[in-house]
Amino acid sequence: MRYYTVKINSSSEYIAVNAITRLKQYGYYDNNALCPVNSFFHQNLKNDLFFFIYREEENGLYAGMAFDEKVYDVDSASEEICDYLKSEFEIDGWKHRPVECTMLQFDDMIMEAKRRDLISYEGIFSLFFGCGWMRKRKLLLV
Repeated sequence: MRYYTVKINSSSEYIAVNAITRLKQYGYYDNNALCPVNSFFHQNLKNDLFFFIYREEENGLYAGMAFDEKVYDVDSASEEICDYLKSEFEIDGWKHRPVECTMLQFDDMIMEAKRRDLISYEGIFSLFFGCGWMRKRKLLLV
């Protein structure tokens, strides 16, 4: 697995106004447009690829992405995610090229998204098992 962080040129307000996908279908009930985006990606990406938004700031959104390096490289994984962002949410893509991070930094991103209620508890566990993350984490904790 490879873990990356990216910055996106968008905001939750922009997504709420311009999303082509029906956000209510993915959990847009509490005026938080980022949780449905995470839910959309969780339900629609392939098993070897994961993407989620974990923080919003004034100048953009911060997201994490993980992929199996046997199936994807950073360019093909980025391209697939950017295609979904453009077609479903009218977001043009990254503010900068994805930056590789460690598994522990990725874990911090997941926990931050959980604290901000941007991903569901169930989504975290399916992420762990879907990407093989939990198996690798158990090795670190032993």
